[in-house]
Amino acid sequence: MRINRPELEELIAKRVGELLTDEHPDTIRLTTDSLFSILLDELAKGNELTINNFGRFRRSTRSRISRNPQTGEELGSNIEHYIVFSPFKEMVKIHEH
Repeated sequence: MRINRPELEELIAKRVGELLTDEHPDTIRLTTDSLFSILLDELAKGNELTINNFGRFRRSTRSRISRNPQTGEELGSNIEHYIVFSPFKEMVKIHEH
């Protein structure tokens, strides 16, 4: 299932209850913005972020050599950064059922 941020906010609002969203419509959006901001800030610092009973986010790097497609000449190496998510065992068990 792919989900965008507004859809996530709507799902959270349904779980939390309409009472909260009626009084403070921006609360859910601010909460999700804060969550993603904290996640990205910590990963940018090189820190690992673990959410108990959910999973672990970490930043990883790999080196890649660029080549000219016509000549095959090496142009140099690029370092690519990407995010790795490792779910906890409880999450994997939920997915299996």
